[in-house]
Amino acid sequence: MNYQDGFEFEHRCAAFLKTKGYRKVTVTPPSGDQGIDVIAYKSGVKYGIQCKYYSAPVGNKAVQEAYSGARFYDCDRAVVMTNHTFTKAARELADKLEVELWEHCSPGRETGKFRKLIHAFLFLFLLAGIAAGVSMQIFQYPKPSLLNYLDVFLVITASLLGIFGWRFLSLSLLSGALYLILFFLLLFSGAAKILPSEVLPVFLLPAVLLSGHAIFLQRQKSSDSDDQDSTDHQKILSNQNTGKAYTRLLSQGLRSKVQFLSSEEADYGEKFLYHIDECSAKDLALLEKEMNRSMKDHYRLQRISNSQFYLHRIPKKNKKNQDSSD
Repeated sequence: MNYQDGFEFEHRCAAFLKTKGYRKVTVTPPSGDQGIDVIAYKSGVKYGIQCKYYSAPVGNKAVQEAYSGARFYDCDRAVVMTNHTFTKAARELADKLEVELWEHCSPGRETGKFRKLIHAFLFLFLLAGIAAGVSMQIFQYPKPSLLNYLDVFLVITASLLGIFGWRFLSLSLLSGALYLILFFLLLFSGAAKILPSEVLPVFLLPAVLLSGHAIFLQRQKSSDSDDQDSTDHQKILSNQNTGKAYTRLLSQGLRSKVQFLSSEEADYGEKFLYHIDECSAKDLALLEKEMNRSMKDHYRLQRISNSQFYLHRIPKKNKKNQDSSD
């Protein structure tokens, strides 16, 4: 891989992320990027993404760079995005550092070229519609009539919807439907006498292309929904596994058997509910102090009854916000 390939891949990845609903997508400067190539936002989450265009599986180094780079840019999530796959070691490290791995990402040039081609095609129809409207007003050709004015309105409206509503399913469908209506109206208007019969089917082409694009958007939306459901399910399982992992530590610290009950997301991090035969506020306070002394994140142990308590895990970057909210 040469530098030009990697640089081009970064910009193609950034353009691809925009089509997937990410906002404020920016490519970092080539020099001094601290391991992050693209920064993007989605649903209030800031992503730091390293892009790797490789002909072999991506290894540990990329995961390490994404992790440190995301911290440098104060990102909420670190990501490595590649056209290939990842080594086993890279997957293990990513799981440990909570770095997301996006493999088989190949945002090709073809999609962008297809969009530009269709937009140019629609722009020509837009100009043709405007020219026809001006011609009717100035030269009375074709002859001004309600049907001809309707044709002009449809071609201009359909073209504008197709150009500016390209990313939206409903607008793409509406644009394609308007072009289809336009085709049938042209068969019964004065344009059918002016245009050669071989030209009329051309007005069907944008209807077909936009309808096909709308189907693509629908499938993409369904795929994104399935991916989100899968991600949410994996996140729930991950939180449950994390909650269970603390059980042994809590049992040792409280010198009593602790049972994990449930987990849930919180604005500041995560909280886990546990059951114990009996616990005192003093024992929880001592264990909380020890955990915060020896562990990376900030922890709070909250007694809610004689037999139940919450463990709050607060990432250090969110500790200040949590303290102020208290």
